[in-house]
Amino acid sequence: MIELFYYDGTIKKGEFSLLDKRTKSSKVWIDVTDITMEESLALAKMFQLHPLTVEDLRHYQTRIKVEEFQNYLFCVFYGLKKDKKYSLQEIDFVLGKNFLITNHSGRIDSFEHVKKNLDIVLPSFRKGVDFVFHKLLDQEI
Repeated sequence: MIELFYYDGTIKKGEFSLLDKRTKSSKVWIDVTDITMEESLALAKMFQLHPLTVEDLRHYQTRIKVEEFQNYLFCVFYGLKKDKKYSLQEIDFVLGKNFLITNHSGRIDSFEHVKKNLDIVLPSFRKGVDFVFHKLLDQEI
């Protein structure tokens, strides 16, 4: 499932079908839960993602890493998931000039909190998607 949030003075939630139009004029955060093959290929085409990045997005339990590509940075980190017991949850980040893609399996409580309270990331969006990346990572810790 893909959720799209874009900034054009305010933060708005949009449809994935509008993604191409939004990426040209706005800063966007695309949050993907349980990515499908179709979604990974669409994102790869739109953001010119390297095949190895696409592969890592589709397979969880990737090692922690930061990889630099020509037009984006790919990062894999782990957060703590609290169910009946604690476990690690992989979170992938693709950080480009005007876009941030987050990818994970299942729900991330801190991300859901941000999505319900978008004012939390409004100051970050004003500064750039790199600040949104930092805010989301900071919320998870």
